[in-house]
Amino acid sequence: MKNLIRKILKEERVHNECGIVYYDYQNDDRYNVHSYANVKDSVINYTKETMDLFPNKDKVIIPTNQILYSAQDDIDINYIDELSDEVYGEKDIHIYNDNGNLFVMDGHHRLCKDRMSGRDSYVYIWDNEDRELIDCVNYGIGDC
Repeated sequence: MKNLIRKILKEERVHNECGIVYYDYQNDDRYNVHSYANVKDSVINYTKETMDLFPNKDKVIIPTNQILYSAQDDIDINYIDELSDEVYGEKDIHIYNDNGNLFVMDGHHRLCKDRMSGRDSYVYIWDNEDRELIDCVNYGIGDC
């Protein structure tokens, strides 16, 4: 019961503060967040090399009212309050589109900062076609 209450409080706080819904993927089979694990690894740890695979990928605007999901539940509001524009600009925000459901892969705190300030966010959106190329080129999965 204590874990359920803690989970609900986390969901409510994250959702109320910045409109990112905590998604407990371990207890739900609707979406397979593991299917984009290689995309997440690539865009976070090999950003330049991954972006080089997609020279025409542009950032798109995500409005503040767009529902987003996250498997990360540790949004730190104090960190967001102290997040400078310089640190904000050091990395991009990356989202994975799983059949219309948008999962934040990287940039949770930057997204929250935007939303709490009433600003739309400029993000890179990745999808299944991107995943297939990343899996093939970076991980040797599938037919290149």
